[in-house]
Amino acid sequence: MNFSKDELTFGLGLLGTVLGIINLWRTFDRDRVKLRVTPKVAFPIDAGDKRPRLCLQAVNLSAFPVIVNDIGFTIWLSKIRLAVVDPVLSDKKSWPCRLEPREAFTAYCSAELASCKEMKKVRRAYAKTDCGKTQYGRSKALRQYIRRVCVA
Repeated sequence: MNFSKDELTFGLGLLGTVLGIINLWRTFDRDRVKLRVTPKVAFPIDAGDKRPRLCLQAVNLSAFPVIVNDIGFTIWLSKIRLAVVDPVLSDKKSWPCRLEPREAFTAYCSAELASCKEMKKVRRAYAKTDCGKTQYGRSKALRQYIRRVCVA
């Protein structure tokens, strides 16, 4: 295959343009707040209350630390939020919780949350950061918890 000087110049220029666009996209993506929120169910093993409890796990997927200051659940087709006011955090962290890159925390909700009549309408969990970014998450565990514990 023989390439002319013009074809080779065009090909290298095109390759440079594509790599520049990819690099620009990665730069913008690196500066975004990325938080993964997953609702889960916890089963206590202590001698006290044995009822299952909802918990929320938040993982910081950003390249910089973020502070999570609000967690809870959202109501279906409404702007109403059921905030977890005083969560019990894993690893004895304080609230609001500062998450370093690739760090996570789990916040355990009170057992009385299941008795809330609005809990039947919950569809997803949320976590809000200090910079105003709100991230949402759903899971099968949340749907099953609502179906079995809250409806009964």
